[in-house]
Amino acid sequence: MDYKKLASKLLDNAKKAGATQAEVYLQSGEELEIEINKKKMQKLNRAAIKGVGLRIYVNQKMSFVYSSDFTEKELDKLVEKGVALANEGMVDKFNILPLPSGTPSKLDIFDSELANIDLQKKIDYARELDRLVFEIDPRVANTRASSYYDGYGELIIANTNGLMHSLEASYCSVGTSPVIEDKGLKQVAYYGTAARYYNDIPPAKEIAEEAVRRASLLIGGEKVRTQKVPIVFDFRVGASLLGGILSAVNGERVFRGESFLVDKLEEGIASELVTIIDDGLVPKGMGSYPVDDEGVVTSTKKVVDKGVLKLYLYDSYTANKVGTKSTGNASRGSYSSRPSIGPTNFYLEKGDKSPEEIIREVSSGFYVFNTMGGGVNPVTGMYSAGAAGVWIRNGQLAEPVAKVTIAASLFDMLKGIDAVGNDLRFNSRVVSPIYRVREMTVSGR
Repeated sequence: MDYKKLASKLLDNAKKAGATQAEVYLQSGEELEIEINKKKMQKLNRAAIKGVGLRIYVNQKMSFVYSSDFTEKELDKLVEKGVALANEGMVDKFNILPLPSGTPSKLDIFDSELANIDLQKKIDYARELDRLVFEIDPRVANTRASSYYDGYGELIIANTNGLMHSLEASYCSVGTSPVIEDKGLKQVAYYGTAARYYNDIPPAKEIAEEAVRRASLLIGGEKVRTQKVPIVFDFRVGASLLGGILSAVNGERVFRGESFLVDKLEEGIASELVTIIDDGLVPKGMGSYPVDDEGVVTSTKKVVDKGVLKLYLYDSYTANKVGTKSTGNASRGSYSSRPSIGPTNFYLEKGDKSPEEIIREVSSGFYVFNTMGGGVNPVTGMYSAGAAGVWIRNGQLAEPVAKVTIAASLFDMLKGIDAVGNDLRFNSRVVSPIYRVREMTVSGR
C-alpha cells in the first residue's frame, strides 16, 4: 500500500467533510520481543504495527481520532467521527498546525537489513547472553531475563498546510539482569544498550560481563554514616537526573509556572562544565529524526551552554501560546496518542576525563550506581532519592553501599559539577556521561 497516497486521500476527505485543517500521523512496521531465562524461552512475540491518528480542526476546534483498520469504509467513518467531534469542541485560538519550514536532514537511522536477519540469530544472541551471565560468576542464581528487542517501520506525517514527510527508522536493544546470591545475600543489577543497527550491538559477552560486574560490586551493601562528600554519578543514574532537567525546560510546564527554571533564561544555573544539548541530528542517535512528530524540522540546540540556560523546548501548540516558534520537540508514543513536548537526543556534553580519572581524584566519596524512589521535583528543583553504589576510598572503589539517601538542591548540584566524563554513548533519548558533584549529603546511619 502506498501510505503517502493514503495520507493525502485522508486529508482531502477531511477537508471535504468540513475540516478547516487536518493532520495525518501514520505508522507501519514490525516489532520483535525475545526473553530467555535459565535457557527457557519466556517470551517470543513478533507483532505488526499499523495505525493512523488524525487531528481534525474545525475553526480552531480540535478532535483526535485513530484506528488500526485501513479499510476504506472504516477510514471514512474515522474522518466523519473526527469532524463531528471537532464541531462539538471548544474554540482554542492556539490550535494551528505547523507550516512546512526548512529542509530535513538525511539521517542514518534505518537498518535496511534488520528485517532480513534470521530470527534464529536473534534468539541465539539472547540465549548466549543468558548462558554467559551464569558462566561468568557461579554466584549468579537467576536473572530477571536476558532480552533482545528490535523494531522497524515507516512513518508518514502530513497536514493540510502542505507538509508531507515520509521516513523509515529501526532500533535494536539488548540487556540482562543477573541476580547474585552470596552468603544469604542477594543483589540484582541491570545492564543493556540499544542501537539503530543490528551490527552496532556489542557482543553478548560484553553486556553479560558488565551486568555481572555491577551486581557483584553492589552485593552486601550497608549504610554509611551521614556525611557530606563528593558524589560520582554513573552514566545511567546521571541520565535519570538529566530527565528531571528535561521536565523543567518543558515549555508547557514553564508556561504554567510549574518549573524551577521559570524566568531563568540567560542566567547561570550550572557550572561552566555543564552544556546540555537537545539534538535531533546525532548520527545513529536513538532520538534522531529529520522531523519531529508534527513534521517540524529538527536541529541541534544548546539548552544550557557552559552553565547558562539558553532555551526552553516547545511543540507547535505551546509555542503558539507563548508567541514563539516550535523547537522541533513534538513527541508521540504512537499513532494512538497526541503530540506533547519531548526530547530528541537530550544529553550532557561529554568532558575530557575518563571515569577512572574522575574516581581517582576522590579521596573519600560515593559512586552511585542505582537510585530508587524520589528523584527531581521539577517544580521546586529539589532532588532526593534512595541510592546504592560503592564507596570510593583513596581513589579506588572499595566497599558496597546501600540503604542511603542522597539529597540536594538541583541548583547546588548543577553548580557543584566539577568533573564530566568522556564516556557518553547515545543508546537512549536521554543520556549522560559519568560526572562528579563536589559535595552532597549522604544520609545513612
